[in-house]
Amino acid sequence: MENTVITVPEIQKEEKTFNTNDLAFSLIFLALCFVTVSIGFFGGFRLGLTASLALDLIAATVCFGKKIKNVSFFGAFCGIAAIALTAVFTLYTDAFMNFCVFNVIIWSSAIYLTELSGTARFYSGCWLYIIDVLRTVIVTPFRYIGKAFKSVFPSASAKTRKTVAYAFAGVGLAMLFLPVIVPLLLSADVAFFSLMKRIFGDIGELIAKIIISILLYPLVMSLIFGMKNGFDAPKKAPERDDADKLKRAEPVMFSVLLSAVSVFYLIYLFSQFAYFFDAFSGILPESYNFTYAEYARKGFFEMTAIAAINIFLIFISNAFSKTRKGATYLKAVSLFICLFTEVLAATSFAKMVMYINVYGLTKLRVLTSAFTVFIFFAVIFAAAKLLFGRFPYMRAVAATVIIITAVLGFTGVDRMIADYNVSAYQSGKLDRIDVQTLSELGDSAVPYIAELLDDEDTTVSSQANVALRRRLFVYLERGDNGWYRKPKGPLGSYNVAYEQAAETVYQNSNRIK
Repeated sequence: MENTVITVPEIQKEEKTFNTNDLAFSLIFLALCFVTVSIGFFGGFRLGLTASLALDLIAATVCFGKKIKNVSFFGAFCGIAAIALTAVFTLYTDAFMNFCVFNVIIWSSAIYLTELSGTARFYSGCWLYIIDVLRTVIVTPFRYIGKAFKSVFPSASAKTRKTVAYAFAGVGLAMLFLPVIVPLLLSADVAFFSLMKRIFGDIGELIAKIIISILLYPLVMSLIFGMKNGFDAPKKAPERDDADKLKRAEPVMFSVLLSAVSVFYLIYLFSQFAYFFDAFSGILPESYNFTYAEYARKGFFEMTAIAAINIFLIFISNAFSKTRKGATYLKAVSLFICLFTEVLAATSFAKMVMYINVYGLTKLRVLTSAFTVFIFFAVIFAAAKLLFGRFPYMRAVAATVIIITAVLGFTGVDRMIADYNVSAYQSGKLDRIDVQTLSELGDSAVPYIAELLDDEDTTVSSQANVALRRRLFVYLERGDNGWYRKPKGPLGSYNVAYEQAAETVYQNSNRIK
């Protein structure tokens, strides 16, 4: 009997493709890309960016549908915080803070989408979770571009899909050459220029918006479609700290390292006892010939450098040390370093408060104080991780960053500085006020500068007058009968701080000389 060879047919891996809802959302995201670029980025990071980013996150949530059930409390907190933080762009025009808020929105959204899609590889409470978030922000938007667009035409032949791909490539090439060719034609012929201006108006800005939208759209599609359909089919992320596999070093090595550092910290504490703790009494140490400014700055930069080194040492020591005999001593010396760092952070913050009471607020003083607060809580979380092994310290750190950013963002750093300095000066708490520093702040400081126009000190009132005079042409335009408010721009460019500043300058325009 002849042997019969049975050939098992190769099992084709099922391609995950768009369903009807996915196709509809692909068109929605195409429209949202254009809206985000048009009224968000080109609108000057104001109301348009608030509305467009909030719509983007809401659309992504709806697109994921039933997967919303996968989101933990931590993920939901990050998602809600990201949407809420978009309101800062409508409230204030502080460029630096808006940049910081924008970055926190990006990373909060990444955490939210990672939780929403269930694509996390690591427990969200440990430091390895950073890899998941980085993957969401950096890798995923580029990784599934081909699959995302291939899935739009699941029933089409390979030849058809190839033709469509080349068509999209042609559109991309056209967008590269047309911005060069069209301006040359416009310059070459007046009639053509008039015709194009009548038909297209401001074609340059429109082309720029279209190009950026087209470049952004594939990245959005790759991110949303790749995470929603889970091409990688990841294993379920563990519900505890999964970094134990990295603990391969002997604890004695790190114990010796931290012990040596701790000895010098003890010597330093004793030798500088008066230097540190006089900060809490509000007076300078008599034995030190420092000004308030030097005393506060010296304390802060000392704290920053030492705290950064301490957190790094504690992290590597406990992240890579084996859990065995000697680990208890390592934990104890790590806790001592945490305590030392907390004392240093608290002392430095007290120095900064003393400095602010004498000289008032500046942006640098506000931001450094906020960073000191972050360091203080980060060390508390590190100590909690040492004492309670399952403490989700990465969640706590992320939540702290979001909360501090939200407090600064919604309070308005420029508004807070101007409000405090003017109020402290008028109440006598500050014996002088730096109007020049106030004039360098954003729109939210203008109403407070206007309060100084009638100050008894003619130098202060004169400086306030000069500061507001510089802003006349920013908000107003000159007419036959005086000053008038400039015409309001598109709705997407609306900003509360700008409008309040413009109205303040307009109301005082007759007094500004």
